Amino acid sequence: MTDELLKGHTAQVLNMAMTDARKEGGLHIVIAAYHAEDQQPLHRMRMIENQIEKRFGRNWLNNGPMKDAVYATLRLCFNTMPPEAVFLAFQVHNFKHTDKWEALSPEEQQPLVRRISKSHAEQWVMVKEGWLEPGDGIVCVGQTPLRVCMGMQALKGPGRQLDGQPHLEIWDQHEFSGRLKMFGDPNLKPPDNFTSSTGKPIPRKVGFPPGKR
Repeated sequence: MTDELLKGHTAQVLNMAMTDARKEGGLHIVIAAYHAEDQQPLHRMRMIENQIEKRFGRNWLNNGPMKDAVYATLRLCFNTMPPEAVFLAFQVHNFKHTDKWEALSPEEQQPLVRRISKSHAEQWVMVKEGWLEPGDGIVCVGQTPLRVCMGMQALKGPGRQLDGQPHLEIWDQHEFSGRLKMFGDPNLKPPDNFTSSTGKPIPRKVGFPPGKR
């Protein structure tokens, strides 16, 4: 799959998640797989989504051990019968950079980038310090065995209206680690300073900067 096709389908699944977020029940998770030989290659796996919610409830995304169990099971399934690409979309905390952050040079921002990757609690400390402003957003991680694309869309207001344009970044699978990694070793430790296709630093965790997953 080309990078442009991966980015396009990541944006498509991101739109599915945004549609769910506006519904009365809200967004749970969107799981989709791409099989090039199928008549409709991109397939949303609603039965799997429903089984996860039935077994773990709607709050499993706020529980670390439950997330480990769900994503490990998905990883096993996708590696047993691998599709060409996998897409996972869910809601996160959207921590925006404040003017105080933006006033710093890229070099001065690097210690802050490392801090936001430490923990969710650290991000709230940075809110109190004036570096970050909390909000909501949706992330979609699309991946093939070789490449990873992260799509991010900020939301605002009780109606979950779009806040700006979606942002897409793409990088190599060997630069990606953590429970969301569906191809390869999730415990892989990427380099301390690695960049996306746009040359921007990529945090070790997922978010805007990374929030709850």
